[in-house]
Amino acid sequence: MQSNITDILRDWFYRLPNGYAMEPYGYEELQVLSKILVENSIDPKPILESLRGDITEKMPRLSRPAPGTRTKKVPKGLTEIFHESFFAIAYASIIAESPIEADRLQTINQFIKYIKQLKPLRDADLIIADIEKYRDYIGYPDGTIRKEKIGSYEFDTMIKDAVYSAERTYYQLNDLYGNPLMKSVERVQGAGESGKKEVADDKVYMVKYDGETETVLISLKYKAGQFGSLSVSDVLKLGFGIEMDSRGVIGEIMKDGYGAGIQKCLKIFIETVNNYIDKVGGIDIAKQKAAPKAKGPSVADIPLPTEHTDKTGKLVSTISYDQYQADTDIRNVYRKINESMRESDRVNYITSKKEDFNPAVDAWLKWKTENAVLSPNFIEMAGYILRADDDRAYLYVAKGGKRIHVIPSKTHIKSKIEDIDIKILRGDAEREAADYASTIVLKDISKTATKGKEVLISVPVKFRWGNGQFNGELNSISSAPEFGTGFDTFFGALGYSGKKPTVS
Repeated sequence: MQSNITDILRDWFYRLPNGYAMEPYGYEELQVLSKILVENSIDPKPILESLRGDITEKMPRLSRPAPGTRTKKVPKGLTEIFHESFFAIAYASIIAESPIEADRLQTINQFIKYIKQLKPLRDADLIIADIEKYRDYIGYPDGTIRKEKIGSYEFDTMIKDAVYSAERTYYQLNDLYGNPLMKSVERVQGAGESGKKEVADDKVYMVKYDGETETVLISLKYKAGQFGSLSVSDVLKLGFGIEMDSRGVIGEIMKDGYGAGIQKCLKIFIETVNNYIDKVGGIDIAKQKAAPKAKGPSVADIPLPTEHTDKTGKLVSTISYDQYQADTDIRNVYRKINESMRESDRVNYITSKKEDFNPAVDAWLKWKTENAVLSPNFIEMAGYILRADDDRAYLYVAKGGKRIHVIPSKTHIKSKIEDIDIKILRGDAEREAADYASTIVLKDISKTATKGKEVLISVPVKFRWGNGQFNGELNSISSAPEFGTGFDTFFGALGYSGKKPTVS
């Protein structure tokens, strides 16, 4: 029963967004646990009712840091480094028929010893060097492996995701190539021949049934996976021929005469902050409330220009967008005060973003896409959205291997480009969002396309103020792509010829 509980707890934490659970448990956490219990033919009711008792006593090592330990700031990129390494280790373990038993890896030295005996793992010394370099983030001073979450890194969850990804990738490649002879695997480190980071995170080397060698590129994504943020300017330039200068998206909208809604939204934003200033007792108090705790000049020390303020010291709402953007002090003060406000204080501004700001962006985009001067570079645009390599295809592997797709090269996209259309779409839910939300869609418009297989891939994108509300320029944030049911077959047998693909 003890091992069964441990398995259930591990599965529970793996399915949660944070990779762990802590008391008091929320509704979503309990719902996930209840589903897992039912899947294991266990009545969830008595267990959920007793969560504050016997079961939680078995959870400390998995759910929270050990007493007296401190979490560390995880170096940028550490999650990617180790997840990519764990995938290579897991794949090599499959080839070597020496499966990883994560529960038995209690110390870093045990883990390193296990890695060293994996002959199919290329450049194992480089992976071991990373483990040694960052051992403080993997283990405690006594060398035992940490089990709790540290920042974005957690050994148990990450290695489980890598093992699942490796297993599913292994079976996928067997299906694609007709049970080839798997030879070795390596994690890609450093830059490629072009001097840039390769699209691949890992490489699998094999011998096909006809005796030819093959190298498969793997682009590995931890958990749900993302393609990275899409650049607003690149999206508009490549997909729709829209050129922009240094003014950025909002500057272009204002220049083209579509900025009335944006100017109105700025006015309401200033009035919203001013109402809060009156509510808390004046500009000085509001600035003090919004002052940062860090050392150095605080917001409270920044004077606002008298030509743009009223007799009480507040910013006048009639200031133009260009005037507002031109003064860094104005933007920083009102950004900080806005950040110190509650959501209930921002209602009018949020409503204006939906009713004034976003429709202005919509109207401008419609005008620009219908009257684009330059011919859109659809090949580059499609390649940009898909994160395609110039000449080589690769496997996109995400969500523990539940999502595996062959991403075609730009060369192959070129042969299909006449059958591809690119759109920026906004649904009802996106129109209800305060930040400008849209979806970039690649559609199959060939004569053989069926209604259910028109969408090849869709990438949700949000345009947000990266430096705070009305502070600077809009940035874009893209989340995990959704692949349509026709994506794989559109490019021909998972991306290639009508027979077996050549992933190289």
